[in-house]
Amino acid sequence: MVISVITSVRNPPAGIVAHCREVQSQRGVEVEHIVADGSECPLAVSLQNRIKETGSRYLWKPDGGFYQGINNGISIARGDYIHILNLNDEYVNKNILNRISKELRNDRINACAVETFERGKCGGKPFGKWRLFLNQRHLPHPGLILSRQLIEEVGSYEENYKVAGDSEYILRCMRHFKIHSIPVVLVKMGKAGISGTYQKTGYYEYRDILKKEYEIPVLFDMIYYIRVLMSHAKSK
Repeated sequence: MVISVITSVRNPPAGIVAHCREVQSQRGVEVEHIVADGSECPLAVSLQNRIKETGSRYLWKPDGGFYQGINNGISIARGDYIHILNLNDEYVNKNILNRISKELRNDRINACAVETFERGKCGGKPFGKWRLFLNQRHLPHPGLILSRQLIEEVGSYEENYKVAGDSEYILRCMRHFKIHSIPVVLVKMGKAGISGTYQKTGYYEYRDILKKEYEIPVLFDMIYYIRVLMSHAKSK
């Protein structure tokens, strides 16, 4: 089994090399790591060579956004399963992909949801449409592993979203496939990211997605504001 790990970036810093080394440190499973760089100009040749020396692949293809970069990476991936890992994220240990791969082999599943640490909090309860609606949260890419078969049937990520494309994609997957939950922490997510930077944009994108899925945006807004008030009351 080969697991393709895709990191979609723009103008990545020199720290991209450490990220590649961390991915390549996984043991007991064949990992293909693709750095999909959507910058207008490619990285310096010296930095490209350092990435290649870690065993990772560097793909430079100017793109229109984060999700287009993911699609570009998927287009050249050869893995049986695909995992999206952001630049600021890291695996919890060096054997975790091997452990997950054994579950994938045993169950022959097309998609699985795994737990992640985000800002010190653990998430990853079994996913379902109503859980997504009531929690009003964007599903993190690092919490989802997809089979090549599923991607071929469901299609590419919608590239017009800035923040909530992952939520739209998993809801699309759930129309055709059951998402299997593996109660194992896979990734420690970094604090920085587009979902935190563009929270307002993410809210409106997510609202639009749920409006299409549930056709009850008014209830969505009511729950949203109740949660905001409860959060505000707790902070006092």
